[in-house]
Amino acid sequence: PFVYSPDENNLLNTSGVEWKRQRSIVATALNSASMKHATTRVCEAGDIFCAKVSETTKTYPGGFDVTSLVDRYSLDAFADCGFEFQANSLKDENALLYRFMKQFNHSAAADNPIAGLSRVYPGLTPFFQMFDGKHKQLHEENMKQIREHVELKRAEYSFRPDSPKTFLSHMINGTFFDRDEYGIYQRRQLRDDEIIGHISSLIGGGIGSQNACLAFVLHMLAVNPTVQQKVFLEILKVCGLEKSPSYEDTLKLEYLQMVIQETLRHLPCAPGVTRTCTEDCTINGVNIKKGVVVRIMTCTLYADDIIFPQSTKFIPERFSQEEIDKRHAYSYLPYGGGPRMC
Repeated sequence: PFVYSPDENNLLNTSGVEWKRQRSIVATALNSASMKHATTRVCEAGDIFCAKVSETTKTYPGGFDVTSLVDRYSLDAFADCGFEFQANSLKDENALLYRFMKQFNHSAAADNPIAGLSRVYPGLTPFFQMFDGKHKQLHEENMKQIREHVELKRAEYSFRPDSPKTFLSHMINGTFFDRDEYGIYQRRQLRDDEIIGHISSLIGGGIGSQNACLAFVLHMLAVNPTVQQKVFLEILKVCGLEKSPSYEDTLKLEYLQMVIQETLRHLPCAPGVTRTCTEDCTINGVNIKKGVVVRIMTCTLYADDIIFPQSTKFIPERFSQEEIDKRHAYSYLPYGGGPRMC
């Protein structure tokens, strides 16, 4: 609930026409070219992550909480492949980007009483925001380093026609239609404040669900050794013992995809999907007024034995294409649906 400049420009905090304009750039940045570029960087971060897990296992042979390592791995991988920034949080827990991400998530967390009170009494948000000092301070420090990086890359890309296919290069070089001060539609690029706002929201809000997903998958593999063995054999068949997966390889890991989907059914990153009605409408005889917040509780859908037979059991095969085709398209919404899906 606590927004600091330039976060008012990102997709989490815009709506209507402005949101559509911003999304036209951001969504198209997540294309196959950028994914192919990202795969190599993700594998490099993965090598560091695996080395860190091995090192930590020797230090704590009785077991340890892997969550922090997963968080730092995700952050390092996204920062590198997304906007060519070296976060280095796997090697340094005090890295500024990592400290900002943790504080951002804490500030917005459901179990943070200050954030909770602000949501219940939105008119008092300016008052409650006074108690959000640590988040604000880290936000300002992080925005400063991201701004310097964006300015550096903008200058660099202007002299590099072959700039890498990253999320950042797409946002810097991409254009969209917008009205100028005279009301005339013209193409323009995103301003630095808009780019920084999007990066900030992805680091704070976007990576959090990814981190949770990875941690949940590791847990489900640990408690389901038979499934773990099948995943291992599939990876071995597609990638071999030593080779890092390519983008094309990841598309062939069908059983792993099923495991991820079934994990998010058992342990969803969010309990439901929320949308605000933008105009009066009637759906199946139910009148919904403009401004009403509609919430779909997906956690109850996922526990419905009619939709997912033997719902308490971990059965990845229920997400084979054949089984998916038998269900309603909106019976499974791990990241929402429609244009605003995560």
